[in-house]
Amino acid sequence: MRKFIVICTFLLTFAFVTACAKHENRPRADYGMMALQTYYQNFEEITIDSDLIVEVELTGNTKQFNYGHADWSVADAEVKKVYKGDEKFKSELIQILEVAPLDNTSENYVNKKHLLFLKKYIGPMIEDAYVIAGVYQGNFKIDNEDKLIYEADKYHGYISFQSKLNNQKISVAKERIDVALKQTKLVNDSKPAK
Repeated sequence: MRKFIVICTFLLTFAFVTACAKHENRPRADYGMMALQTYYQNFEEITIDSDLIVEVELTGNTKQFNYGHADWSVADAEVKKVYKGDEKFKSELIQILEVAPLDNTSENYVNKKHLLFLKKYIGPMIEDAYVIAGVYQGNFKIDNEDKLIYEADKYHGYISFQSKLNNQKISVAKERIDVALKQTKLVNDSKPAK
């Protein structure tokens, strides 16, 4: 009788696990489960490491695809202001590559204005695209009052320096970007030539 109970328990567990693995409506991802390429601990670090820092407006044009057993999204964004990087991007469309939203609704794109800290994507999935620095750490929504909103904590993401910018005017971030870039230039200018 004991063998029968053990075998039945094993079969039920196996059937349950198999059914759950095939369930189509399970959540895709959770920021808390993602390994960050780089975890930025302060504002200066993400500012210096970013190739492009821009204020953008999402166009609503997105494509989703699967690559390497993960769901990805590419969103078109019109650059409104350039805070770091080539001014040629102003008024241009750029593509933002990221892990697909946690659900299929457009909730992630409701607020269309963002301040993004970006790194140039180099890889096989797409040409001429950017990724958000720190996966999500460099993504701030901009509300109707030009205040920055950081929401990664809603998806179990890390918060380090972002809390100091949350609900601040975008002009505060612009000043901090300028200071970080000037300090970097001063440090680089003071290094002896090779």
